[in-house]
Amino acid sequence: MRKIKEKGIAHTRKNVKQAYENYSKRKEKRFTIQEFEKNLEDNLNQVLDDLITESWFPSPYAKKVIFEKKRRVLAKAPVYDHVIEAAAILPYEKQLYDYIVWQSPAVRPHLGTHALFRFIKNDLYKSSQSDCYYNLSIDAHHYFPTMDHEIEKHSLSQKIAEGPLLRLLFKIIDSYPCGSPMGIKVSQI
Repeated sequence: MRKIKEKGIAHTRKNVKQAYENYSKRKEKRFTIQEFEKNLEDNLNQVLDDLITESWFPSPYAKKVIFEKKRRVLAKAPVYDHVIEAAAILPYEKQLYDYIVWQSPAVRPHLGTHALFRFIKNDLYKSSQSDCYYNLSIDAHHYFPTMDHEIEKHSLSQKIAEGPLLRLLFKIIDSYPCGSPMGIKVSQI
């Protein structure tokens, strides 16, 4: 498979605006979104400038605990960081997700750990006993916070050619002490 090459299409005002609109959809009542929108044009211009100059570095994450079916600890990033990440990825999003296995629960809406185990179980039932030589016991609980940075970077560099997009993704990976932060767009990739 060919690597995704940065074509500079992320560095347009239209792309940055679209990335913000995608991110802020159904979040208009949040205080942080309202604050960002007070100086929307200046903020979007700053995002564009930071994308072009590659001068952006992720801000520290705030811990946020949510309870949706189960307790989850998210890494909450500022709106500005979400917008710059979304703008960098937006033009290449379909290509990136096409590289990821369609069964990946992290990418597909309404899928999670249970769906992953359902896929594995179905594959095992389809295989004959002679095709299945081993049993894998896994605990997918707390997977994101334990991922190795070097493995993440190697995996990304296999999919994305050297350039601004890859450098930005590496900055995001390195901004978290261990693993990958849940709650940001890049985690899915």
